[in-house]
Amino acid sequence: MMSSASFNNFVFVGRLFCRYLRIVSTLIFAFAFMSLITTSCGFGLVSDTGDKGAGPSSTSFDHSSSTTYSSKTSVVTNRQSSSSLSTSTTTNISPSTNTALFSPVLVSGVGWSSDTGIGGVLHHSCSAVGGDTPKALPDRACTPGAIDVNISQANLSSTICSYGYTESLRPPYFLTEPVKYSLMKSYGYEGLELHSFELDHLIPLELGGASTYQNLWPELNNYPAPGYLNSKDIVENRLHLAVCDGVVSLAAAQSAIARDWITALQILGLS
Repeated sequence: MMSSASFNNFVFVGRLFCRYLRIVSTLIFAFAFMSLITTSCGFGLVSDTGDKGAGPSSTSFDHSSSTTYSSKTSVVTNRQSSSSLSTSTTTNISPSTNTALFSPVLVSGVGWSSDTGIGGVLHHSCSAVGGDTPKALPDRACTPGAIDVNISQANLSSTICSYGYTESLRPPYFLTEPVKYSLMKSYGYEGLELHSFELDHLIPLELGGASTYQNLWPELNNYPAPGYLNSKDIVENRLHLAVCDGVVSLAAAQSAIARDWITALQILGLS
């Protein structure tokens, strides 16, 4: 027969075990709840995954409201002539093709500021094209692409080819969240799950893209491989490496991905 002291010890241990189970259960519930909230709210809305800098870059940027916009396309051919890399193996796209199919907005700066938000013009009736529904390519009239003219073939090594550089260009969440809502509405995606889409740069930051309405659109995620939200991210990485290795010119990569990211690698001979 169990003594009184043994019984009390048994009860004490049982109570400790129950308390431990309650703490563990609470932690598991809290973790699951936060994961659900994070997914449902669509955190991490803007993601160009090619530049995976571990921390902020030491490069400083002017985030004032002095960003300017232009509809000129002369920067495409100008960049090709200012290459500091070997051009013997660099792929270029003819100027006539660029002029006809690649007319980005030119931005002097990152395209956004903490004071004025995301720059550019928001169109209210857009229709994506190509592939399955929701379509894989943005509306060219709404999202022609936008590039930062301060990033050129001549300064690749100190800009987009410098480790961690593009992370310092990325607009903060409090600016991109309302933009994503607006563009989801513009593209007719109201009612669809917000976290199923990435607010993506047509011309990614790692290729000199700017963060303006003309370069952002809601892209459906298809999670093609671990670490990637969508298939375009893989293309962006390949193009970034090719540009920084001197295999493809910056202008050619920008043009190819803006025209049709699905065929960009094939057009540039990288597939």
